[in-house]
Amino acid sequence: SSGINAEWPLRPGEKHIMQQYTRTSCFGTWVNVRLASYGIKTTNIYKDLFRGYTLKYLAESFLGRDMKKIQGCDDLTDQQKKTRIEWIIAELQDQDILAYNYVYDRDKLVIGEPDEVSWFLWNLVKFDIRETWDTTKQCYMQQSKLLDESYSWVPQPRPDSPFDPNGQLSYKEIQMREKARKFKDKKKKMKPEDSIIETIQQHIDDSPGGKRCPPLNDIEDLSDTRILLRFINSLFRQTFTPEVLLNDRWTIKLALDLVGEMIDVEHKVDSEDLVHCDLMAICSFFVAVLMKGLSFKQALVVVDRIDSLQDKLVTNSKLLEDLPNIPQSLEVIRQKKELTWKIEALTKELAKLDGTHDVDRMRGWIKKLALLQEQVNETISDKIEDRFEVADIPRSTTINSLVKFMYINLNLTTGIAFYTSNCKEVVSPERKLVLYDKKEKSTDCDSALIPLL
Repeated sequence: SSGINAEWPLRPGEKHIMQQYTRTSCFGTWVNVRLASYGIKTTNIYKDLFRGYTLKYLAESFLGRDMKKIQGCDDLTDQQKKTRIEWIIAELQDQDILAYNYVYDRDKLVIGEPDEVSWFLWNLVKFDIRETWDTTKQCYMQQSKLLDESYSWVPQPRPDSPFDPNGQLSYKEIQMREKARKFKDKKKKMKPEDSIIETIQQHIDDSPGGKRCPPLNDIEDLSDTRILLRFINSLFRQTFTPEVLLNDRWTIKLALDLVGEMIDVEHKVDSEDLVHCDLMAICSFFVAVLMKGLSFKQALVVVDRIDSLQDKLVTNSKLLEDLPNIPQSLEVIRQKKELTWKIEALTKELAKLDGTHDVDRMRGWIKKLALLQEQVNETISDKIEDRFEVADIPRSTTINSLVKFMYINLNLTTGIAFYTSNCKEVVSPERKLVLYDKKEKSTDCDSALIPLL
C-alpha cells in the first residue's frame, strides 16, 4: 500500500520511532541488570539517566567503588550535571572502561538527547561485551574458575601482582602478563557484534544438541528460533525443544518472556525488535542476557558440586561409623585414617564453596527455573490445543511484509490467515470461518478446516 517502504515497511518517521522504542527496551534491560545490586530500576533510561542516583550507581557498577564526590542529580543545575558527567567519563577512561578517544557532546548528553545518550551507553556496553567474551573463554578453558571465584560484573579490588623475593617478576608471571596483554589486544580489536556472535556460538556449540544448530553468522540470525532457543537452552538448562516449536513470533515471545523472568528484569523486547535488529540495541540486550546467564551457569555448577560433595560426605561418614571403635588390625587403622582424611577434605571444600558463593540464592534461582519450565510446558500444551495466535496488524500491508517483519509463520495454514470480522459481509462458498464462543471464550477450530457451505 502507499506510504510503505519496501525495505523498511514503516511510514515516514516511524523508522526512527521504532528504533528509539527498541533502544529504550534493550538499553533499559542492560542498565537494570547492572543496577540490580543497588536496588533500583529504570523505566526509561533516556529520562532516568540524570534522575536520582542512576548515573552515580551505573558508573560505580563499572568501577567497583563508591564515587563520594558524585551524588544524586535531582537538585543539580545543568552546569553541575555537566561537571559530574565530565568527572565520571574521565574516571571511566582512566580505568580503561571508556576509550580515551571517546568523543561526546556534554550539552546534548545532559539534556538527554536520544542519540547522544545511546552513544554514551553503547560505549559502556562495548566494555561489557569484551569482558563477557573474555569470561566465557576463561570459563570454558578453566571449569574450576566457576567454583573458585564468584562471577560478578561489578569488579572487586585488584590484588597486587606476585613478586619474587628479589623484587623481580617471575618468569611465569611475565609469561602470564604477556599472554593477558595479547588477549586484551584481541578483545579491543574485535567488533562488538563479532564478539557477541562468537560468545553466543560458543555457548550453543558446548550445549547438548548444539552442533545440530544452524550457524550464527549475523546478529539478525537471532530471530531464527532454532538458534535463539538453542542459545537460551545453553544458559538455562534445556528449557525448550526447538524441533517441535514453530519458527514464529509466538515462540520468540515465549522464549523472551522466560528470559525476562530468569534475569529478573521486565522488558518489552519482542520479535519485531529482533527482525528490525538495531545493532546497538540488540547487542545490549543479549550481553545483559549473557551476563545473567553466566551467573546462572555458575549457580548450576556450584550447586551440583555441593550436592555431590554432600553425598560423598554422608557416604564416607557412614563407612567410618561402621568401622569398629577399637581397631582389630592395621587395615582397619588405615581405613580409618583414609576416611578421616576424606571427610576433612570434603568438609573443607564445602566450607570454601559456602564462603565464596551465595548458595541459598543459587538454589532459589534453580528452583525458579524448574517452576518456569513447568509453566512453559503448560503454555505450549495450551497453544497446541488452541492452535491460533492473534496479532494486531498496525497498518495496511502485504502478506509478504506481514510474514517478514512481524515474523508470522503461515506454514501450517499454507499461507492462509484469518481476520476478525465484527460486521455483516458477503461470504462466498469457498471461504472458511473460525467461530468464537463468547461464553466459553474459545474458538471452534473444526469450522476452520472446511469451507463454509
